[in-house]
Amino acid sequence: HCDPNVRVSVQPDGTFNMETIKDAKAGEMLTFCYNTTEWDMNSSFPCLCGAATCAKMIRGFKYLGDADRQRLWPITSDFIRGLATAQVTNNVDASVARIADDGWLHCVAATKCGTVMLNADRYDIRNGVMSAGGVQIRHSSKSYTAALIESRIIAVRDVPVGGEVTVNLNLVAYSLPAFTDELGVECRGFSGLNEDERDEMMVLVEPSVRAEAVKLGGVIRSSSPVVTVKANGEMGQTTYAASDIAKGSTFFKTNGVILPFPTVYTIFLGAGKHLLFAGGAQCLAHSCDPNVRILVSPDTDSFEVEALRDIKAGDMIAFNYLTTEYDMNCSFPCLCGASYCFRMIRGFKHLTPEQRARLRGLVTPSVEALSCAGTLALPRDLELRAGRIEATAAVKKSSVLFECTQYQVTPEGITLFGASIPHSDTANSVLVEGFLVAGRDIADHEPLTVNVNYFVYDMQALFPGAKTACGGFKSLEDSVKQRVLYLCEPPVRAEAMRNGWTVISTNSSIVVRPNGDMGQTAYAAEDIAAGVKLFHATGLMVPYPTMYTICVGEGQHLLFGDAAECLAHHCDPNVRVSVQPDGTFNMETIKDAKAGEMLTFCYNTTEWDMNSSFPCLCGAATCAKMIRGFKYLGDADRQRLWPITSDFIKSLVKANN
Repeated sequence: HCDPNVRVSVQPDGTFNMETIKDAKAGEMLTFCYNTTEWDMNSSFPCLCGAATCAKMIRGFKYLGDADRQRLWPITSDFIRGLATAQVTNNVDASVARIADDGWLHCVAATKCGTVMLNADRYDIRNGVMSAGGVQIRHSSKSYTAALIESRIIAVRDVPVGGEVTVNLNLVAYSLPAFTDELGVECRGFSGLNEDERDEMMVLVEPSVRAEAVKLGGVIRSSSPVVTVKANGEMGQTTYAASDIAKGSTFFKTNGVILPFPTVYTIFLGAGKHLLFAGGAQCLAHSCDPNVRILVSPDTDSFEVEALRDIKAGDMIAFNYLTTEYDMNCSFPCLCGASYCFRMIRGFKHLTPEQRARLRGLVTPSVEALSCAGTLALPRDLELRAGRIEATAAVKKSSVLFECTQYQVTPEGITLFGASIPHSDTANSVLVEGFLVAGRDIADHEPLTVNVNYFVYDMQALFPGAKTACGGFKSLEDSVKQRVLYLCEPPVRAEAMRNGWTVISTNSSIVVRPNGDMGQTAYAAEDIAAGVKLFHATGLMVPYPTMYTICVGEGQHLLFGDAAECLAHHCDPNVRVSVQPDGTFNMETIKDAKAGEMLTFCYNTTEWDMNSSFPCLCGAATCAKMIRGFKYLGDADRQRLWPITSDFIKSLVKANN
């Protein structure tokens, strides 16, 4: 019976007792639940017990959902509990927490705020309970001990030995079916909280929930009287001066939760310390010409903001993100418009010596400490000879040569740590996300070369009067620009588009147009029927993901061009990506597309765990809100997208099940 009146109590000697767990009336059938003693039954059978909690098919504890497991946990045998616990070991840190006899997750040691307790790549919420990583976690409105942050359950206060791990589900979902909390208060998700409650808990709100609240007219309040937060188009909510702020003034004294990993919303405080904060300060914008800087106080794990110049009421308040982050969790192209814009914001690690010098006096001590001069570390198949780097053995195309972040561009090539890599129009290596990669097969003893046109937009603007055959990307013929754009450094791409250059598709049915902060986006130039192949994409394979790659296999990420890179994301797309056996892919329409309609595919169908996640504002009824990769989708979204998901991603789903 699925709601039994007897339990089986297994003894150490391999015998067992049967004990009643409810009063049984004379004539009442005595039953126990077979799922509590069997992991994977030899003979399964349909159950007709009629209980409200009937499992329908009795196959063993292994096949029960999280809710049924939690309900039966107190009467389940220790051996079956051990198997269930082993099944979730990869998700729960056993040194921190375990499933206790009551079926809920409890701490096994005193746990500090900021400790990662549980991986929660996927979760489900039902009746006031979160199912995550194979365990059940109860809701608590006021005394919650943990929160969902970047697909992890994190302690948000110190938790004593034996303390239960609980979360506030109002921070995880914008709207929920109503349920009653431990205080008898009705909970309906973030939408049901009042403004004071929202402000109090804003630091821990899931980004997708925050985005939904703002989209529906929610306001983020500032904790500083001299700052107000206002809507700013696609940038979301941004900080502005509520009154004149004098140079040297400090405001936004901010603390929060210390995490052992970075997120889009943290500031780096030191090794293994990243401050997650709110109070309106999370809306501080980036600018390459900032009017404030961040002053970190490592002793108190907090920071405050200092005005670098007089700020007028109504002015946007912005700092330079490069000054607080060494290697950013999520890079982005900058559109601040400053005369010396850094173009691509990836972290201080990726700046040239000249760019670093420009930020002198603004960089936090923690970032400064990490940026001390390093040395050139070459693998065994490369060596330094007479100031040049040469291959000591044949190197295959797409091989990662070495990390290359602290380089300096010259009219003749790039230099780093005393070594030079000269320019060549037929270069054998390409810089991709901070690593130098073989752009073609490199022969034994062949010197490394790069194409400086991929690093610099306008050579004369950077080096006035320099006599060089390399003029930068700006000087290339249009046909060459179209062919090599995908190999250029992101700042060069951004500068080209800022100066009016437009990607031209080789497919006449597609036109690429500017699309605000989204850059350039592909549209149907004419009516396109479903089932039409738009592109066959080739390019450079790299063994790691970037913002501009599509995953085509294990350790295989294709960097590509031909306007295919201009297809935007949508949760209900009109295009699918069909990966081919040779590691290339086709883009094919799955719906009719009218002339003028944006062409989109769903990034979750090609990426398992995205290099750079982002909030989605596509507006589809099935919008995932936060785009992080197929790994993080719920069962309903996985099932809906399964027909257009790549075979490799499908194989990862099967392997992880």
